[in-house]
Amino acid sequence: MNTEEITQTITEGQELLKQRRYEDALARFEQALALDPKNASVWSSKGITLLCLKRPQEAVAAFERAVQVDRNDASAYHNLGNTLTLLRRHAEALYAYGRAIYLNPDQVGSYIGKSSVLLHLQNEKEALDAAERAVELDRNNALAHRNKAEALSRLSRYDRALAAYSWAIRLAPNDAAAHFGKGNVFAHLKRYEEAIVAYDQALSMDPNNAGIYLNKSKSLAKLKRYEESLALCERALALNAKDVLPWYHQAQVMMRLKRYDEALAAFEETLRLKPLLREARTGKGDALLALKRYADVLAFCQQTIQLEIPSRATYAQKAKALLRLRRYAEVVELCDRVEGGRPFDFHGTALYKAEALMALKRYQEACEVYAYVRFTSNWYGGSAEYRRRGHQGYLAALLRLGRYREAVNTYREDRRWKKRLAMRRLVVREDEEELEDW
Repeated sequence: MNTEEITQTITEGQELLKQRRYEDALARFEQALALDPKNASVWSSKGITLLCLKRPQEAVAAFERAVQVDRNDASAYHNLGNTLTLLRRHAEALYAYGRAIYLNPDQVGSYIGKSSVLLHLQNEKEALDAAERAVELDRNNALAHRNKAEALSRLSRYDRALAAYSWAIRLAPNDAAAHFGKGNVFAHLKRYEEAIVAYDQALSMDPNNAGIYLNKSKSLAKLKRYEESLALCERALALNAKDVLPWYHQAQVMMRLKRYDEALAAFEETLRLKPLLREARTGKGDALLALKRYADVLAFCQQTIQLEIPSRATYAQKAKALLRLRRYAEVVELCDRVEGGRPFDFHGTALYKAEALMALKRYQEACEVYAYVRFTSNWYGGSAEYRRRGHQGYLAALLRLGRYREAVNTYREDRRWKKRLAMRRLVVREDEEELEDW
C-alpha cells in the first residue's frame, strides 16, 4: 500500500469517527498503523476512538505510543492527561498536562485539566494559578471560571469565589455544578436562604445528584427546618444508600427532634458503613444517654477506648453514665485518670466529677472543681449549659461549706458582669450548638 492509500485509509477512519462508527474507525486506524507505525497523529486518533468505545486503558497505551513517536506533540500529551484523569491516575495526568503546557503554553484546555487534577490532589493554590491562567487565555470559558471558583472556595476566599461562580453561570446557565458550588459558598457564608435557592437551581438541572440533596438538607437544618431537612436526607439515601454522609446528617437532625431511637438507628448505620468515624461514635453515645441506656453507654465507650479512637466526648459520656448510675467513686477515679490530677478540664468531665463529689459530700473538693468548670471553653467540651450547671454547682458548694457571703458576692458579680455585657450589646448567645460536620 503506497502513501496515497495510507492517507486514504486515515481519511476514511476520520470520517467514520465523525459518523460515530467507532469500531469501523478503529479498524481503519489499526490498518494504517500496521503500515506506518510511526505516525503519531494516527496513534492519537486511535486513542480518541478507544475513548469513544469506553476503553480508556487501551486509549492510554495509544496516547503513550503517540508521545513516544513524537515527543513534541502537545495535543497527544493533552489527550493523555484527560484519559489518565478519567482513570483517576492524577499524578501521571499532572505530568502529561505539564508537558502539554510546556509544548503549547496557549492551550486553554491543558490549564483547565491541570487545575482539575490539582483540585483532586487538594493543591488549591496551584489549582487557582492554573485556572486563572486559563481565564486569561479565554475569558469566555465557563469551566475555567468554575475551577477558579472551586479553588477560591477551598481557600476560604468566599467573596471572590461567588464572583467566579457568577461568571461561570453567566457563561453556562445550565451548569449544575456551578450552581451547586455557589450554593456551597453561600452555606459557608451562613447565607442559608440563598444557598437553598442555588441548590434548587442545581437540582432542576441534575435531579439525581445525591450531594446536592444532602447539602440543601444541611442548609435547611441550619434554619431549623428539620422535617424538610429529613425529607431531603431520604432523597439522598434513595439515590445512594451506601453514602455515609446522609446517614450521619439524618442522625444529627433526629437528635435535634428528640427522636432518639431513630437517631440511634441512623448512627448505627453510619458506623456500619464507617466503623471508626469518631463523630458518629460520639453521636451514638449521646443517643444512648438520651435514651437512659447507661449500661449500654459504658459498654460502647469501653469499646471505643479499646479501638484506641476515644475523643473528649467518650470520657464525658462515660462519666455522665457512671454518675446517672450513682457510681460516684468511679466517676471521680475516671476524671482523675484522664486529667492526670491537673486542675483543668481538657476532656469536659470535670462537671461530672464535681457533681459526684457533691453526692459523696466532699464539698471542699467539689467547690474547687466547680471553680474552673464555670470557665470551661467550648473547645474543651463546655457548652453554655455546661458552664451554667458549673456556676450553680459552685454556689451550692459554697452554701454547703457555709461560705454564704462568698456565695452572695459571686452571684452579684455574675449579675453585674451580664449587665455590663448587655449594656455593650455583647450578651453571650445561649443558642443550641450547630450541627457538627466532618
